[in-house]
Amino acid sequence: MACANKGYFTQISTLADVQENVMEYLHVLSRPKVIDREHDTVWTEAYIDSTLDDGQGTVLMTTVAMPVFSTKNETRNSGILLGVVGTDIPVSELLKIIPKYKVRLPTSLNYIPTNY
Repeated sequence: MACANKGYFTQISTLADVQENVMEYLHVLSRPKVIDREHDTVWTEAYIDSTLDDGQGTVLMTTVAMPVFSTKNETRNSGILLGVVGTDIPVSELLKIIPKYKVRLPTSLNYIPTNY
């Protein structure tokens, strides 16, 4: 059935073969995203990072991450996932680039909506 629908099938003989076969299957899972140029960017909810100290205690952070696919012509249709890139961003830095509205009340709040 998988082969008839341009899918992928493999026989896993031993438990030791699982990792190798899963790595091959990742190319199949990522192929539609490469062909459609669909790259999901993920933002985490804000969290407290206790490893950084801005002199006033802990720092509120968020993380942004996205997949990285090969763009070589010979691999474009194969959808080869090279890895994931991400970075941590202090929320204070995001607040610096949020547009400042002309009417700003002392009780106004900035917020970051999530997809959860």
